[in-house]
Amino acid sequence: MGPSRLSSSAALGALALTMGLTGLVPAGATSGAAATAEGSQRAAGSLRMAVDAVGGASALRGLKTFQYRAGAARSILDEGAVPGSGASPAATVEARVRYRLKGSRPPRVRIDNVRTSLGVDRPVREVLSGRRGYISGVDANFSQPATKAMTSDRWAAIHREQELLNPHVLLSRALDRPSLASNGGQRTIDGRRYRVLVLRDAVAPIELFVDVRKERIAMLRTTQHDYLRRDVPIEVTYGGWRREDDGVRFPRRVALTSDGFEMVRERRTEVDVNPRIKGRVFRFPSAVDPVYDADLADIGTRTSEWLLSFVALGFIKDGGQRAINPITITDGTTTAAGVRLLGGVANNSLVVQRPGGVVVFEGALHDHRAEAVIQYIEDSPDFTGPITHVVTTHHHADHASGMRPYVALGATAVVGEQAVPFFQQVFADRGSTVLPDRLDGTTVAANVQGVPAAGLSLPNGIQVFPLQTEHSVDMVVPYVADQGVLFTSDIYSPPGLPSPTDPNAQAIAAMVTARGLTPKWIAGGHGTFISYAAFKAALGIP
Repeated sequence: MGPSRLSSSAALGALALTMGLTGLVPAGATSGAAATAEGSQRAAGSLRMAVDAVGGASALRGLKTFQYRAGAARSILDEGAVPGSGASPAATVEARVRYRLKGSRPPRVRIDNVRTSLGVDRPVREVLSGRRGYISGVDANFSQPATKAMTSDRWAAIHREQELLNPHVLLSRALDRPSLASNGGQRTIDGRRYRVLVLRDAVAPIELFVDVRKERIAMLRTTQHDYLRRDVPIEVTYGGWRREDDGVRFPRRVALTSDGFEMVRERRTEVDVNPRIKGRVFRFPSAVDPVYDADLADIGTRTSEWLLSFVALGFIKDGGQRAINPITITDGTTTAAGVRLLGGVANNSLVVQRPGGVVVFEGALHDHRAEAVIQYIEDSPDFTGPITHVVTTHHHADHASGMRPYVALGATAVVGEQAVPFFQQVFADRGSTVLPDRLDGTTVAANVQGVPAAGLSLPNGIQVFPLQTEHSVDMVVPYVADQGVLFTSDIYSPPGLPSPTDPNAQAIAAMVTARGLTPKWIAGGHGTFISYAAFKAALGIP
């Protein structure tokens, strides 16, 4: 408490004196001031209890640096075979975390990881200093080691996750700014009694639950945004608290859940409090010059677990994913008229002009990507009329999380029959406060059309066929019949030639034969396009 701040009793006395002398203060002001003072006292008590749980104010104020090693299992939501089935494994991670809490705003962070995804180790270093960061190593699957600037959403996502996994960072901030803290009362959960500290935050309130009997922080709760599931509860649990050097306690076990599904389970060793961490640990390579983007950082803070789950999986979705690179499908002689593959980022969409309007294949990534595609369509002289349909090949988060803006425009969502209930739920949610899109707050009817086993012919001459794969039970393949363009996602990514033993490629060819289709090209949700003749020849099909 600063020297100029009155004590609660002094404040009440001064207020009462003012009332007596002037008569200008309402009669209820004394009770209001008393309630305010009582609220402040309760907030201070909750903050003190939480701070004591990690070693006390003196120890926390003295916490300048910390480091530890962690082994973790990380998961990702909505990348499994069945729509709505929850989390599936993304990677195992061995990490060394070094954190400089004091002497830099924001704190400096370095994480040296070995992420193992798809059975391959990916050593990669992430360094955050000031409002910038860089990445060095094998960041993505199938890539070579490289050093690159860190985008601001990745930077912010790492900072946010470290705050959630290490509540000392949040509490240190609250000690410096007590006005961030308020009292959340007492709650009983599963027979245990907790005192709750609420910390004000730009995204959503952060609640810290202190076990009254053990006098330790047991869990944290807040809210984030997942582009498919919308605003989701985040819960972090802490266990195995130990007193380290200088009296600070650290948990040895930490787990984080999103929407009730475990995303991170971490076990820590070699915890070291206030080690000397030299400045060169956070030094940037001269060739790297990151640029801070405040809007992108804000998105990263609000969606940290969505973003970092793809980092763990090794399919990177950083950077806003708004760039548009229009690709004309042609062999130099023949061109697919009115068809444009929109690349430029990790996931593609195909835009098709029809007599009644525009059809989009793949509502990819998220609403930011969808808005960029919509803007391209509106600005391009090659496309006219409303967007009538958005077809998604399957429910996976990076292929379907951008469908909502099209639905808001009145487009019919075409999905695999098995995914209809899942997407009805996705489109019914109109109440995001963490990161609203153009469908939130509207009453636009969401029209969802499932693709049956026999296939589906849209009124604009586009056909959509189901395809049975292990990748996803709701997989569909849309086809622009009059231009001979087949569109596939994940099961085959052109222009690489498929292996003759690839079951997905063989399934595509078998479907083409069984349906009597005559494609000229295959365009991909990843990659670019290939002639169907080259695809078929690679499979050894005459």
